[in-house]
Amino acid sequence: MNKFIVQAKDKGGRLDKFLVRKFPQYSRSHLQKNIKRGRVTVNKGNEKKPDYRLKAGDIIEADIEPLEMVSLAPDKTIPLDIVYEDDNLLVINKRAGIVVHAGVGRTKNNLVNALIAHYPAIKKVGDDKTRPGIVHRLDKDVSGLMVVAKNDKSFEYLKSLFKERKIEKNYLALVRGKFKKEEGRVDYPIAPNPRDPRKMVAVQNRNEKLLARAKSALTEYKVIKQFDNTAYIKVYLRTGRRHQIRVHFKSIGHPLVNDRFYGYRKQQFLGSGRLFLHASKLSFTSPQGKKLSFISKLPNDLQEILTQQE
Repeated sequence: MNKFIVQAKDKGGRLDKFLVRKFPQYSRSHLQKNIKRGRVTVNKGNEKKPDYRLKAGDIIEADIEPLEMVSLAPDKTIPLDIVYEDDNLLVINKRAGIVVHAGVGRTKNNLVNALIAHYPAIKKVGDDKTRPGIVHRLDKDVSGLMVVAKNDKSFEYLKSLFKERKIEKNYLALVRGKFKKEEGRVDYPIAPNPRDPRKMVAVQNRNEKLLARAKSALTEYKVIKQFDNTAYIKVYLRTGRRHQIRVHFKSIGHPLVNDRFYGYRKQQFLGSGRLFLHASKLSFTSPQGKKLSFISKLPNDLQEILTQQE
């Protein structure tokens, strides 16, 4: 446990930036994650957000989770399905089963290793050396479309599009249960699950502690076809929170089929057993002002599950 007392010269600064100076061996994003997970407290155990403005005399205690050695070695054995490419960006069709970037317990054999193998310059793109070029991500078991930046200018541009919600992202999912209406929306804020740091939770009540760490989230959906015990739906992601689709549909009693994290405890796994969630559409305007739109068809393993529902 590290302990710091905020001096007058640091008054008014952000908590995460203060920690960057104290822990130069870690990226700012890694430190932000530790703050959000409650590993950094202010004045005797009070959890704060990364943008908390420091006061002179604040006592900061930090127990930063160490990073495993991350491999950025190129790996051409990892398949890379390129849908579109120009001088500034790539659009790829990610297969299920591959992690996008390194994390705790996963230091190699990820999409970043494949990107570097084909585009070495990407290694220096972005503000986090462990995830170069990555401006958004898909969970390991989610397939579908992703955009990757090839240079810093496009990285900042794409980040701004996501922040301003100017990128359209649609998904296809198979969920449990029957819907009473053909269309709907879920707008519960999402926070880290205090009982399990691997998970997130939709905040449906006035839990002040959870709400303090929650972020607004909006998911809209339309039922494509209703089956006896499942529903095939199109999902319109209006914000981009971690595990958002999975958490939101669990919160309304319709967990995704084959979801090992958020599904029913005693669920029957269908087909290949992998999560039924596919990023099917991605639309945005390129840095040159060109309107781009891409469609990815449902993979064969998910199509087989869907066919079995008929």
